[in-house]
Amino acid sequence: GGGGMGGFPGGNPGLPGLSGGGGAFFPGAPPRERVAKRRPLRSASEITQEELSACFHLPSEAACRKLGIGLTVLKRQCRKFGIKRWPFRKMKSLDRLITNVQAGISPGDQNRMLVKSVEELEEQKRRMEECQVLDLDESTKRLQQAYSKANHKARRMAQGPDSVGGLSGLLALG
Repeated sequence: GGGGMGGFPGGNPGLPGLSGGGGAFFPGAPPRERVAKRRPLRSASEITQEELSACFHLPSEAACRKLGIGLTVLKRQCRKFGIKRWPFRKMKSLDRLITNVQAGISPGDQNRMLVKSVEELEEQKRRMEECQVLDLDESTKRLQQAYSKANHKARRMAQGPDSVGGLSGLLALG
């Protein structure tokens, strides 16, 4: 025995076939080379604020792939440029709000004062893309909330009065 090493000198504890570097079938062989070739990752200092903002419409992982950097480098560069959070969700939310306003969907009767023009919303999006403003203003947040509330209410009404806690579909199965 190898003293708790699975019977193989230099092996992993409890994994007798993984001694050496070559894998289960060739105990003394050198480790295998990776077949898939990766592009070398870029250094953080090469990434500009413009490159980052051009990827705001992507989730952070997709932005990393596009820029050829790792997530840690992306976050480090964001901090360097004063971006506290990756703005993908905020941008997507703003796009959804613009779509709702363009479609003429009402955010609810009591929220008529909140209405903004598509131009105002697109200007806010442009300022976010240029990293001038990285948060939505209060009136835009209230408008988003009103649309979300109206949407939720519409979905609840579409379910019908017989749905108790959203279980009506499940109860029909029995």
